[in-house]
Amino acid sequence: SVEDISHLEKTIYKNDSNNGINGVNLQRPQDDIGSLFVDADTEMGIRNDDIFQFKEPQKKSMTPGDYYGDDSDCGSVCPLAVQKILKILRYFSRVLSAMEPLAQQVGLVDSLLYQMVKRPHSLYDEDDNAARVDAIAVIVNLACAEENKIMLVYHPGLLDVVVNIANFDPLDEAREHAAIVIMNLAYAEENKVHMVNQDHLLDTLIHLLFDVSPFTRRYASAALFTLACTYANTAVMSRHCDGGILEALRKVLLNDPIDEARMNAAEALFNMARNNSDDTVENMGNHPKLLASLAHSVLTDYSAEVRAYSARALEWLAADIHHPMVCHPALLKALTTA
Repeated sequence: SVEDISHLEKTIYKNDSNNGINGVNLQRPQDDIGSLFVDADTEMGIRNDDIFQFKEPQKKSMTPGDYYGDDSDCGSVCPLAVQKILKILRYFSRVLSAMEPLAQQVGLVDSLLYQMVKRPHSLYDEDDNAARVDAIAVIVNLACAEENKIMLVYHPGLLDVVVNIANFDPLDEAREHAAIVIMNLAYAEENKVHMVNQDHLLDTLIHLLFDVSPFTRRYASAALFTLACTYANTAVMSRHCDGGILEALRKVLLNDPIDEARMNAAEALFNMARNNSDDTVENMGNHPKLLASLAHSVLTDYSAEVRAYSARALEWLAADIHHPMVCHPALLKALTTA
């Protein structure tokens, strides 16, 4: 009975006190008899004012509103839960052994693309911006794995979404991630020709070469020198937009304050000169001021890598530009200057 338990408690307390043990230190595990005393006192409404007595912390009752939101665009899922999941996926996707299983998970890439598209491109909604950046950051990490590059580049809609963010997203970090996705996917040899022939991808890289973010410019120029490593791409790239890529690379080579961006631009021009076709040589040789800019870079750039790639580009062009080609005098002048 309750009276017997209460009497037993007082007896134990008295005996422990006689043995020099402070009664207030009698704390026992949940399955010990001491816990029964506390439960009995609680059930009887007995108040214990001992400040040293352990009190079970009160747990807040969760309501359905804590888990579900009213945003009809998100269905019945709380936007905060989506943000937390994206953050967790971003951390998981950094693990090399997890990259391929994540990319192969049915519906994951489509869900990430959905978050990248549905979030409005605005500077004022920090939560939506963070979710959009986390979603594309997961794609960046997944694209690092060699096993995922081909699958991702052929995934329906992926390149279109990335190109859209690269061109129109107001966040520097989002555009930077878009440039990294293109660069990572371009490293796969099987992807190079396919990517160059995608609508607006080369135009996007030209646009990113003049981005305000130095990181974006660096990754965009790296994507171009990677794509130029394939013979089948150089003619397409050299004549794109009437030499728009050549002109963009030339301006970066001369004016960009970031060493790595200038080095990537010089390497892109070198790769185009080395993996050339007749059309590539003619387009590069006839492009206004390109040969002179390479020679100027050889003379004036303080980066040894930039000077080396510029000189090697002139060397490879000199092997294929001969008299009576229209650009031959310009080549001789550039070689003399360098």
